[in-house]
Amino acid sequence: EIEPGDWSSDVCSSDLDGTYTYNVTALFAEGESPYSNTVTVSGYSGVDNVGADAGQGCVIRVEGRYIVIATATMTNVCIYSPDGRMLRSAEADGEVRIGMEPGIYIVKAGDVSRSVIVK
Repeated sequence: EIEPGDWSSDVCSSDLDGTYTYNVTALFAEGESPYSNTVTVSGYSGVDNVGADAGQGCVIRVEGRYIVIATATMTNVCIYSPDGRMLRSAEADGEVRIGMEPGIYIVKAGDVSRSVIVK
């Protein structure tokens, strides 16, 4: 049950390509509003294979306030904010340690991408 001031989210439909269709309503003390117009959103983040690891020649981990990337060959590394802004970039050959402020990041090293939390 939803109380006034609360919210919920239901996906009306979803395609395998990452396209979602939504309708929303508002809940008031007097009742619920009619559904909104339909909105279709394509959820492409630009980062593939999140969660891949050593099986592809690269390991991404966090040590304290450092994101550590270990690669078998020279690899381009990019660190993104959750909203997709590139924050840092470097080249890794072996192991590279990149100091970051606490937060959530997406690390892309070659074809490997992983979300990490720096505490």
